[in-house]
Amino acid sequence: MQCGHSGCPIGTVAASEIEGVVLAQVRRLLNAPEVVARAIAAVHREGGPSEDPIAEEKRIMEAIRSLQPIWDELYPAEQNRILRLLVERVDVAADGISITLHTAGIRSLATELTHEGVPQSTEGAEA
Repeated sequence: MQCGHSGCPIGTVAASEIEGVVLAQVRRLLNAPEVVARAIAAVHREGGPSEDPIAEEKRIMEAIRSLQPIWDELYPAEQNRILRLLVERVDVAADGISITLHTAGIRSLATELTHEGVPQSTEGAEA
């Protein structure tokens, strides 16, 4: 039940703080094999069977790994687009933040990266 701002046990939370936590979690996704494995399991669970689950798992892992080294070089708009693909929902509670990944987005991003290569970065951009 929603009671308005005054009834919220959390109070006001700056959007920049939430964005920082979400970005840190996505970066963790890009770096941590166990998080990638959980994401892949969720893709399989929610996305239905694929023709070759092992090949799809490899494709998703390679796509996620390809983003990690160039993340800081991506245009902010491209980082935002990728975050929107990967993050379905962010819930803020008194005991922490819960981030739900968008499994269809993970699959979509992996497909995009394997077919088109790495997203556009600021490297080599004209000032």
